[in-house]
Amino acid sequence: MHPWEDFAETFAHYLHIVDTLETASAFGIRVHPKIDNGTLEANVDFDSYHAPNIETLIDAWLPLTFELNSINRSMGQPDLIPLFSPPSK
Repeated sequence: MHPWEDFAETFAHYLHIVDTLETASAFGIRVHPKIDNGTLEANVDFDSYHAPNIETLIDAWLPLTFELNSINRSMGQPDLIPLFSPPSK
């Protein structure tokens, strides 16, 4: 692959994340699953287009994608968000 193609794919994913979070915010979506460790919580109550850093986006994005994919799976559908984000260091 060409480096510009890598950049284009990465930037496309970034745009998907920002726009999905903006839509979730517009609909007032909150993620508070009942799990033992309680680490999957997200309030998308910020303007994703003006997030202060990428961590803010990712901290809201991961729980939201887990929720959306779980809903799709419960309906027998493939993952809505098939992107995989490895854990941060």
